[in-house]
Amino acid sequence: MNAISQQGAAAAIPQLRAEIERLPKDSGGKHKGISEELKRRIAGTFAASGMPVSEFSEAVSVSISALSSWTRRLAGKHHRLGKPKAGGVAGFKKMSIMAEPDTHSGRFTIEGPNGIRVTGLGADDVARLWRALC
Repeated sequence: MNAISQQGAAAAIPQLRAEIERLPKDSGGKHKGISEELKRRIAGTFAASGMPVSEFSEAVSVSISALSSWTRRLAGKHHRLGKPKAGGVAGFKKMSIMAEPDTHSGRFTIEGPNGIRVTGLGADDVARLWRALC
């Protein structure tokens, strides 16, 4: 059970944003020096809020990736979906999309991590899947 209610979370958001906004920023414009205690309060407030991650992260002025990381840590889930390569993005794994070699039907096979394979998709299905994953 969350320590605060949805109503309490809604009331805490402006205060959390004010605390974040008072912090210095690095040359890239990101807030630096966010304490572990503040990260825990933000993650706990998010968990209690019932808000979508994008809406909450914007409301408190933190990135979605930072909020997700803090929330996983608070829940005791320290794993990541993937490790970024130089210039890569954390959380994404390499996937390949290839036309099925034995037909010219315009159907695709998508191979993802851990042996996941989706076959027989049309171009519209691939586009829909891509939008859902992003």
